[in-house]
Amino acid sequence: MIDWAQTRQAMRQGWEEKNPLLGDHPSSRALTTYNLLVLPTVAGVGAALPSRWRTWWYVFVTAVEAASITGNARLGLHVGF
Repeated sequence: MIDWAQTRQAMRQGWEEKNPLLGDHPSSRALTTYNLLVLPTVAGVGAALPSRWRTWWYVFVTAVEAASITGNARLGLHVGF
């Protein structure tokens, strides 16, 4: 959700999105739709995996999001809802 908020801020400032699934300048509606689909999908994949793989799945997802949020913060995007 932090990444989502940072992306919304970046789009309002005219930046380009780096996620190829969203395109360069996704609308607020596209961001909302994407995130409302991705968040439960990530949780669903984790729930479907055996416990050993589930842990690694969530470690991977957390690492990717932490890197994204940190990188966004370094670029000056704040966390706001």
